[in-house]
Amino acid sequence: MITPAYWISNAIFDFTKVLMLSILTIIFIYIYGVDFDYMWLALLLYPFAIIPYTYFFSFIFPSEDSGEKFMMIHNFLLGGLVPVAVLVLRIIESTQSAGKALMWIFKFSPMYCLCEAVINIPSKDIFTGNSEDGKVYKELDIEVAGGAVIFLVI
Repeated sequence: MITPAYWISNAIFDFTKVLMLSILTIIFIYIYGVDFDYMWLALLLYPFAIIPYTYFFSFIFPSEDSGEKFMMIHNFLLGGLVPVAVLVLRIIESTQSAGKALMWIFKFSPMYCLCEAVINIPSKDIFTGNSEDGKVYKELDIEVAGGAVIFLVI
């Protein structure tokens, strides 16, 4: 018998676990002097986005095994491969429009948003160099990490 107390206690535990990992990551970023301005914002918003997202998908599948397999593959693709592929598409001049379109489609995944912020913040100078109008991109511009942060809040 599954009660609301079961789900609430699991949600609190899961949220605490992910938040502790995010805080630990932020601490290591500052200890090692990695220059990721505003990365802390994406890392702190991530637990608020990924826990409900994961719980939503857990109810779609008939068994825990199939749901777990789907989420593992889903997070690997949207957290590891797709952000790098979209970045490459956005850098190559002939595929920039496809990269920008795909960027907005995948933003509905919190894992993609976090990884996009991790990849795009250090790459902001590349976007500035590729800018046709000479725009200088900042970390929280929509095209860099601002869009990902907005979607993590939503």
